[in-house]
Amino acid sequence: MINNENIPEDYRLYDNLINRGLILRPGFKFGSRWRIYDDEVSKSHAPWLLQTGDELAKTWESACLSIRLAEGVHKKWVCAIKNDSNWRFMQVERWSPGKD
Repeated sequence: MINNENIPEDYRLYDNLINRGLILRPGFKFGSRWRIYDDEVSKSHAPWLLQTGDELAKTWESACLSIRLAEGVHKKWVCAIKNDSNWRFMQVERWSPGKD
């Protein structure tokens, strides 16, 4: 029998995202935990890169670098933050004057 208390948080997060109908693939090539797709992998590009836990940026400088990397490959940077028993997601984008 599986004890829910022993399930790693990454697996709980994975389950949360899968239950939302998202498709996850490794994101190490892009400096993130996962690339997240909202459609079939063969039909689309991943719109998001997700960082979690220890991988999360600890300073604004490292957050800016992560965001810049994500936007350089036409993706949005998202961080997953555990809040009590719920996951919260924050998407951060750079502001570029003159761009919509």
